Amino acid sequence: MAQENVEITCFIKNVDNRFRLAPPKADLFTPLYVSIGPYHMNSDLPTGKEEKERNLDKILQDQVTRGGAASNSSAVKNGWLTLLNNHMSDALRYYGWNPDLLTPTRKDEFLNMLLEDGCYILSKFVVPTIGIARGSWQRQHVPPQHLEHDIIYLVENQIPFFILEKINEITGLIPTAGGSQLVRHFCSYIAEYMLKLRGYAVGRRSVCGDADADSQSSSALASHTLERTTSGGRADIGNRWAGFHSDPDYTFPALAPRQAV
Repeated sequence: MAQENVEITCFIKNVDNRFRLAPPKADLFTPLYVSIGPYHMNSDLPTGKEEKERNLDKILQDQVTRGGAASNSSAVKNGWLTLLNNHMSDALRYYGWNPDLLTPTRKDEFLNMLLEDGCYILSKFVVPTIGIARGSWQRQHVPPQHLEHDIIYLVENQIPFFILEKINEITGLIPTAGGSQLVRHFCSYIAEYMLKLRGYAVGRRSVCGDADADSQSSSALASHTLERTTSGGRADIGNRWAGFHSDPDYTFPALAPRQAV
């Protein structure tokens, strides 16, 4: 698989120390349950870490079951990591990191983190919108609010969106779900499990050029973001869902939007 050159227009950076105020506001930018991405991957969050590991183990075992006795979990995982390694340099650039400056051990940790975190996000926020059941895989429950807080709202706690696409291509976790379909599934989750449940109006808009795609209106999502920002005390700096523009290229700005390659 050839290395792709991804044009990066949205970096995932640490929040400036100026915004990290005294407790309890100091925790507004730090995950409370599960870390996503490299900035907090060594944080003391054992419950979330164990849940991510169990989730990946389940996906691997499901793949082994479908593949027969000729495969095992370790072999499947190594194969996935080998394919994902083709995109690691581009993923590192989203964080402003030079791949040549990382030791082999750090690269392995980063690569494993991408696979683990990407599978976790897909399982928690995409699978519930389609209710798939493949082999031993069962429909997931809607994630609790502390997962929404950590994975959707925290600017530092994220991975590039194109990595989610690649992981889905590699693992086949969501059948036939290409890039625009993944965006649509995320929009569906936001509309059904966050906006509607909190009393926001939900409309329709074009997603990735598809005029028939189901999604929430930009005004509703902007209102949701504003409400969480003002009442929750979160600074509006690169919020994962902030800046939901009518231009489909900006559907998920802080999730490092997909770019043409």
